[in-house]
Amino acid sequence: MIEWANKNKYNSFNSMKGLTYYENYRKIRYWLRGKGELPPPIECSLDPIMKCNHHCYYCNSQFYLKTTWGQLSWGDMHDLIEFLAKWGVRGVCFGGGGESTLHSDTSTMINYVQELGMESALVTNGSHLYDGYLLNSLIDCRWVGISLDAADAKTYKKIHGVD
Repeated sequence: MIEWANKNKYNSFNSMKGLTYYENYRKIRYWLRGKGELPPPIECSLDPIMKCNHHCYYCNSQFYLKTTWGQLSWGDMHDLIEFLAKWGVRGVCFGGGGESTLHSDTSTMINYVQELGMESALVTNGSHLYDGYLLNSLIDCRWVGISLDAADAKTYKKIHGVD
């Protein structure tokens, strides 16, 4: 189990995760005192698309997805990912503002993050994981969060608003 492996006792998957990046906390503390530079975030969450194919009653995105939607172009995402890598960000998580797998360049984005030496992660409702190209991109993700919140079809429809 990675969360309690002796070789990496402090990691983002266990209750001691707060100590994983203690060195960053120290740098932030110095920066707050006017010494040194503010370090980059450890991970950035990017929402490449504001669109979702589900209508989950609990999702905070539903408040704005009903009135607006849009997506960042591959060119904008490329430049943003490149900036984050040069800044020293260690990981990028795609999701949050909708279903990120609905963006036609999700696989390309994940691959580019990894190509630049950062870790990647994805939050998804799981409805597009049948895409072979996307599945190949997910193999090297640090983690993939899939919404598993219903035990049967009736409950699934009630929660997600779709079959």
